Amino acid sequence: MGTIIGTIIIICIFYLPSKITEWKSDNRVTPPGYHHDCEKAIEDIRKHGRQYFYEQHLKGKYDAPGEAVEFKYAKKEK
Repeated sequence: MGTIIGTIIIICIFYLPSKITEWKSDNRVTPPGYHHDCEKAIEDIRKHGRQYFYEQHLKGKYDAPGEAVEFKYAKKEK
């Protein structure tokens, strides 16, 4: 029984704090009049990793003014 409780405590101490920035980033909405710059975000994920992306997304680095533009890598329906 002590092993189960110890495992749960270890998960709460190490796993949950490492996921907080990811959860905050997933729930962030761009301000009105802005859109999410997907190309810049993908480039930063490729160069620096997901944790860097989450931190910069929360700071608003990927908010670009103007209407949403079509993502050039998106599949186009015919």
